Amino acid sequence: MPTVAESGYPSYEAGNWHGLMAPAGTPSEIVATVHKAAIAALGQPEISKRMQDLGYIVHEDTPEEFARFIKSEIEKWTKIVRANKLSAN
Repeated sequence: MPTVAESGYPSYEAGNWHGLMAPAGTPSEIVATVHKAAIAALGQPEISKRMQDLGYIVHEDTPEEFARFIKSEIEKWTKIVRANKLSAN
């Protein structure tokens, strides 16, 4: 069975991600408190092991780094949707 790249799609990329979000305008001290608690929870050995067992790769991005990542994902997928003239049914 050929790989996706061998099938004519060399730049194909697929994946998913999960993250915690808060409504726009949430006070930065609340965002910081939730971020700190989430990082602490994910750092607990039993939770860390479970996440690894499930195949997750945990990134301890700051809220600002995560916001930049989301923005880049929106830009990437917007280009793909427009270039392929895709629409929701």
